[in-house]
Amino acid sequence: MTACDPTEKRVQEEILHLVRERVLKPNAWAVHGDPGCLLHKLWQAISPDDFLSEAMVGATTVLLFASHETTATTLSSALIELHRQPRVYDELTRELDALVVDPTWAQLNACPYLDAVVRETLRCFPFVAEIGRYALRDFDLNVGEHTLPLKKGTLILGSPFLFQTQSNAWPEEGASFK
Repeated sequence: MTACDPTEKRVQEEILHLVRERVLKPNAWAVHGDPGCLLHKLWQAISPDDFLSEAMVGATTVLLFASHETTATTLSSALIELHRQPRVYDELTRELDALVVDPTWAQLNACPYLDAVVRETLRCFPFVAEIGRYALRDFDLNVGEHTLPLKKGTLILGSPFLFQTQSNAWPEEGASFK
């Protein structure tokens, strides 16, 4: 296994260690994991040798760091908005205070206001800057009063932020967090 720098090498070695400890041991999923999780699905689909391959460890590293960054960014955005919006903070706090000390996922999923805050955070602060697709055929794209003829293979870019905050699509919300 190759690594670009000592930190990456340590991360890859730690991932291999965790895979060996939590995945390759008999009954590992009964003890450590949710059989519905991504790693368990991969484990069912490929052989143990493939699971420990350089490509798999590299993909796991990317998944680990990509999900860490997007989760941290989304949580930061939610906390900033909760600070800016005391009414939203108070309502969310009331809902969460009504839960037991260590709620289950099912209990958290049953919190409608928490769900609304998460969805509103993702609407106002999407972590994907743009989405690109290539036209599969020639066609005319109507944009307002204009028609743009597009050829097969043309790259079409869209911005989730713009889609999710336009006042004509979200008349009451627009770009503001509600």
